[in-house]
Amino acid sequence: MSRILGFPPLSLPTLLLSPLLLLLLAPDALHGQKAPPPPKQMDLVRLSAKDAKCLDGSAAGYYYRKGKEQSARHFVVFLANSGWCLDEEECAAKVAAGEEWPKQMQDTGGPIDGEPLRNPDLAGWTHVLVPGCDYTSFLGNRTEAAALSGGLFKKKKAHFQGNMVLEGVLRHLVKHKG
Repeated sequence: MSRILGFPPLSLPTLLLSPLLLLLLAPDALHGQKAPPPPKQMDLVRLSAKDAKCLDGSAAGYYYRKGKEQSARHFVVFLANSGWCLDEEECAAKVAAGEEWPKQMQDTGGPIDGEPLRNPDLAGWTHVLVPGCDYTSFLGNRTEAAALSGGLFKKKKAHFQGNMVLEGVLRHLVKHKG
């Protein structure tokens, strides 16, 4: 029959793998579930620049989404690593580029995914995303800015305050959101 319609005959492996392929491509369709909605938004909260600074000297911040009902008193704090600047030239380029902070950010999935189908254990908790903005993976603890001496960036200063950023975020959460 398949030859009459112009299709090649189906082999045994094709017949056996077809249901598996359908499960991989559309697992929710088999259970009558809709695909999960897109990621949820998180709102920007800026700290005071006196509490903690990004590499370029601007105020650090975090993204926040309040949890649901009883679960809202539990927090997931996700530290988003920004990487490192490994030498003075690279740090100076990052200082010159500055930091952009959109007013809202979509959650990044994983432990701060707000969708119960994708994150059944933590979706209802309060989610906090802390962008690493000092390029020291939250380890910088320098109170004074470091003067940069390289070329075009001669008069720029770099603030390595990643640890202070993390402490500032946690203090702010306890005082204002906890």
